[in-house]
Amino acid sequence: MELEEELSDRIARDVLDPESGMSIRTLGMLRGVTVRDGGDAYVSLDMRVPGYPQECRIVEMCKEVMGSLDWVKQSRVEVTNELLSLQSATSSLSKVRHVIGISSCKGGVGKSTVSMLLASALRERGLKVGLLDADVYGPSLPHLANVPDVTVRRDPDAPDFIFPLEDSQGIKMLSFGYVNPKAGAPGAGGRGAAVMRGPVVSRVINQMLHKTQWGELDYLLVDMPPGTGDIQITLSQAVSFTGVVVVTTPHLLSVADVAKGIDMFRDLKVPTLAVVENMSYFECRQGEKYYPFGKGGREATVAALGGEDSTPNPTAGLESASNRIATCPFHMVPLSRGDVAQCNSHLGPSISLGAAETEIFSALARDMIVEVMFQTVQKSVIPVVKLRGDTLVLQYLNSDEAVELRVPVHELRRRDPKTGDIVAQQGRVEVSYKDASVAEMDFKGNYGVSFVWTDGHFEDIFTYDALYKIAKSL
Repeated sequence: MELEEELSDRIARDVLDPESGMSIRTLGMLRGVTVRDGGDAYVSLDMRVPGYPQECRIVEMCKEVMGSLDWVKQSRVEVTNELLSLQSATSSLSKVRHVIGISSCKGGVGKSTVSMLLASALRERGLKVGLLDADVYGPSLPHLANVPDVTVRRDPDAPDFIFPLEDSQGIKMLSFGYVNPKAGAPGAGGRGAAVMRGPVVSRVINQMLHKTQWGELDYLLVDMPPGTGDIQITLSQAVSFTGVVVVTTPHLLSVADVAKGIDMFRDLKVPTLAVVENMSYFECRQGEKYYPFGKGGREATVAALGGEDSTPNPTAGLESASNRIATCPFHMVPLSRGDVAQCNSHLGPSISLGAAETEIFSALARDMIVEVMFQTVQKSVIPVVKLRGDTLVLQYLNSDEAVELRVPVHELRRRDPKTGDIVAQQGRVEVSYKDASVAEMDFKGNYGVSFVWTDGHFEDIFTYDALYKIAKSL
């Protein structure tokens, strides 16, 4: 045991993550240390996220530490990546490690193209990738992807479910353009976007998310539709997003809409992982760069988000939106004549990039993975919520010190679901909710939990901030 403690302490002290400078023990990467008779030493690591770019370097540093100890005769480092999904265990997404939204809230900025190219860059890293085109009104994926067989098939063992399609790279994908033959899919005879009301669209998106046999994926990218309405909120509450990649252009009209979207996602507890400034510039044949929409897209977005904003408590809060955009990875993508020509044809591969653009999206994929790791470490902002009898239990398992808080469910009936404050009673007779109990509990993404009560009462969604505040006040 003394040798194991010595090795564990040395690794915790000397092996620092090159990206953050933090100890791999603090980051949760050091799973365990074993020393057997004769001086055989084994170190088990978990990189926390699939495709972490510093994995090889961290393994090398662990071996260097073991090699510096005289008593170590043989050494081995094992790397595992346990399937840790934020989704419900009963969901078809239960084997999806991370769901990433690709958002702009502004149409026409190239969000779908960025989604396709980012998925391709992640696939090039050997990762299992899926791509869902969630724009039901105007699906773009059928025009961008090279899918040999566009037939959507049902699962014979579960007829309510369908299988996703697969492109030539092995990316699993689905779009309403494939599901609906009249939604404009190439070769299907369709001529336009879907025409349906918002609530119907929300149901369709939920079906594509939860009634598709996605299987085991490292990353599922969701190409979000434009806007900040019911569809975006429904998506954010139907699935636990690890974060979003925001796509914009330097144009002020684009920046204004993007800022609204960033604010919306922050309210829903979905952090921004990276910003892509598409169509930033173009290069002439002489190599000179021109900026048709102007420069300073990041600065303009930060300005549009305003100053600092506060959060109710340090455990359930997120970094301010303006700070996040000012410090997160930022990638400028040039206008490319080749991209446009390829996107206007349906002869795959659909999108062809030059070396410079390929390098940009490879860097974007790398930076996104690093940010996902940081968000995974900080995931204590979202507790594990369990119902034990008439007590709601909140477990913050990923904080430096595990915390468990409890709330009697009847206490929720006299609290505001957004603020956690006690709601003033009407009249002089105080209403007692001592007999109140929960009939159903449903999770709403990173935002909160909804309850249906045995007496038929339906309460608004309780935010995680509000639940934390209520638990701490008792």
